[in-house]
Amino acid sequence: MTMKHYLVIGVGFVALLWLTACSSNPNGDRDPVILGTYSPVYCETKEVKNIRVMGPQVLNKTGKIYYKDNFLFIGEQSKGVHIIDNKDPKNPKKIAFLSIPGAQDVAIKGNYLYVDNYTDLVTLNVADPNNVKVVSRQENVFPAMTIYPPYTNIRFICPDPKKGVIVGWESIEDTEEARCFR
Repeated sequence: MTMKHYLVIGVGFVALLWLTACSSNPNGDRDPVILGTYSPVYCETKEVKNIRVMGPQVLNKTGKIYYKDNFLFIGEQSKGVHIIDNKDPKNPKKIAFLSIPGAQDVAIKGNYLYVDNYTDLVTLNVADPNNVKVVSRQENVFPAMTIYPPYTNIRFICPDPKKGVIVGWESIEDTEEARCFR
């Protein structure tokens, strides 16, 4: 190796040391940067497995989108699935909202929509999106939501078991109520 190679390696090593010694926030101390504030989404224990077809709702925290037979099925995190008639893509029409507490993920195969409902896997027949029916429920397929959000370096409103079971977490504006940290 030439002196030039040693110099490049040395500069790289010093840069690496400098980067790892840098502060994790702009204040110069070693407290972590808070990356967000979250609030638990609750559902009454007796209502958590109650799947309901409701009127159209406002799309807010959407997830996966599926297209089937001119209909859109759009997941709403922790809440359920929107059904939208998309026969005329220039003029989509909201048809219904499937209220499914704790819904985090959704999939469609054939005429069946598969969705998590808190700890259960639920199969819904969506052959007629205007008349959705629960076909089956497999209980305790998924672990229960923990009392902590699935994120780090965040503040969150401390869970209150008196409010029900936690079926999700939603991002909120920073608030003094957010006294817990993870």
